[in-house]
Amino acid sequence: MAGISANDQKVVFKGFASQGGFSGREAYLKQKLDHFQENKEWAQRYFYNNRYYRKGGDVAFLMLGGTGVLDMEWVTDEKLPFVQFAKERGALIFALEHRFYGKSRPTEDLSVRNLQYLNSRQAIEDIATFIQTMNNKFKLNNPKWIVFGGSYAGSLALWARQKYPEMIAGAVGSSPLMEPRLDFWEASQLADEVYRKSDSKCAENIKIGFMQMMDMLGNETGRSQLSGLFK
Repeated sequence: MAGISANDQKVVFKGFASQGGFSGREAYLKQKLDHFQENKEWAQRYFYNNRYYRKGGDVAFLMLGGTGVLDMEWVTDEKLPFVQFAKERGALIFALEHRFYGKSRPTEDLSVRNLQYLNSRQAIEDIATFIQTMNNKFKLNNPKWIVFGGSYAGSLALWARQKYPEMIAGAVGSSPLMEPRLDFWEASQLADEVYRKSDSKCAENIKIGFMQMMDMLGNETGRSQLSGLFK
């Protein structure tokens, strides 16, 4: 199994204790590298907090990771509205790290061949497998799962709810992108307007910089220079 080893267990735990038992834990579960063809497995990281859980209600909140690393604070920081809502509702709290980010590495490297498995279709199946696994682990009889996310992860939350309505009771997407396009020029236009309100010279310099980078990407020498600049 690629990435972090999960031994032969379905779920592997490590965490820290707090008063009243374990409140925040880091754990891993087995996922398929390709949910549609292969059986090769890897270990996906997640965090959970059972401090506020009221048995019988079977409410579970799941924060979805996007293009970044997740940490324990997502399930323990009571300043976060997500955690506050869980406390009010007596919910189990989970945060699932997206494949290929943080410690959730399905493959040994990030070659183009391996990056074919980095897409929203696979991520949605990761979410479904995760929910099914947690239902079994926590013996949730009539679970009410609410998934949360922001930006790309917000899109995942809504897409997962759309595909698996029988599994996910609701979804909260903050600033989700619901119409994927290759040329989303409106986003650049909005950013340009914001920069110009602060400093028109700054906006012009950013525009010039991006144009220069586009030119450099057009030849091998330029690509090599860019690679060196951003290492």
